[in-house]
Amino acid sequence: MSDGAGGGLAEDLQPAVRGRLEELAANAVTECRSLNPGGADRPDARAASAQLNEQALRRGVGIRAICRESFRNDPDTLAHARRLTDLGGEMRTVPIVPTPLVIVDRRVVIVPLDPADPRQGALELDSPGMLSVACALFDQLWSTATPFGSSVPVDGQGLTSAERTLLEPAAAGRTDEAAGRKLGVPGRTVKRQLADLTARLDVDSRFRAGVRAAHRGRL
Repeated sequence: MSDGAGGGLAEDLQPAVRGRLEELAANAVTECRSLNPGGADRPDARAASAQLNEQALRRGVGIRAICRESFRNDPDTLAHARRLTDLGGEMRTVPIVPTPLVIVDRRVVIVPLDPADPRQGALELDSPGMLSVACALFDQLWSTATPFGSSVPVDGQGLTSAERTLLEPAAAGRTDEAAGRKLGVPGRTVKRQLADLTARLDVDSRFRAGVRAAHRGRL
């Protein structure tokens, strides 16, 4: 699934689950909400999601999607976000998305059996208790998220929340891959962002960047 009416459970989702999500989105009446830890899906999945989004919005269905702040640096996700918002949908970002999920009409929620491995399948839940928890989680994240098109808040030292999160494993001496897993981005993206941060902090290594940020009270 990709951001919007199509959801956000990952590109290698089981075909049966993806088909059910598309069916729910196609029959949505009032709203579709999704939490998306990953970025944009494969081109074919993005195209299908864009079509579903457009059809849903034309029917008056509200679409709200939340994804990771770090994906503001991902061209495919940015393009997908702009298309969604141009159609009338809404997308916001937070530093860390706790789990993927999709809520349709506040009557059903789809969650993965294993958030770390979408290939394991998903659960479709409609119990009032689970819906209440899922909607509360989404609403809380939405209330603190930053809309696409707006500047990401920074601290007194000019660091975003995602940058502070990126520096934590660097200060602990962890690998790019470990930092990437925490942020949900590839290790090469972490390497590039850390290089930018070390330059901004005027140090010669990512470890020193993390330590310096900690000493300045940034972490």
